[in-house]
Amino acid sequence: MEFDDALADDVSPTEFFEETLPELFEARLDRFEQYSDIPILISIHLTDRDQRYSFEFNADGLRSTDGEFIDFPILTLEGTAEQWETVRRHTRELLGQLDERAAQHTPPNRITRDFLDDLERHDGVFELNIEANERDEPVSMRLVLNDYEAPPRAREVTLSTSSDVFYDVVEGRRSPAEAARNASLSGDMSLAFDIGGLLMSHFPELDRTR
Repeated sequence: MEFDDALADDVSPTEFFEETLPELFEARLDRFEQYSDIPILISIHLTDRDQRYSFEFNADGLRSTDGEFIDFPILTLEGTAEQWETVRRHTRELLGQLDERAAQHTPPNRITRDFLDDLERHDGVFELNIEANERDEPVSMRLVLNDYEAPPRAREVTLSTSSDVFYDVVEGRRSPAEAARNASLSGDMSLAFDIGGLLMSHFPELDRTR
């Protein structure tokens, strides 16, 4: 299955998470082993509908539930179904380009147990604001680290940028690190420095363009 079909204009969030995402992953199962040594658990929470989808990506396939697993995710993405149309279109374009690049490049570093062990030491929330342009409304989402909900008094960082920056990274015009350094950051900067340093120590290629 291609991303153009999986995220076509008439695909709802429920259809995508329950039906098409498993098909997409199954078709790219061999690629997962190139990128990760271990299973990866991620949760999606549509806050305006109070709907949750949780996924464990592993070398044997995709395990999913419409609630929570016993294990905690490395990341929970909180957003709204109201923003789905804008998110769907950008996701389709970005993932389509990333898919082409992933087929052409072997990752220099894989996701390892050591990396997840280091990441699990950091609780916190990144709020991501994507500015509006002539085609779309603004999009806001929250990235909760290592839990299904933000813990009390969690450190929070707000990152504001444009959709153009994401396309620059995917198309190789900017490195992820450069894009992050040029974004607008506010909040608890110790969290930003902790996670930024952790990512760079495990994935130094994030500071390079391709």
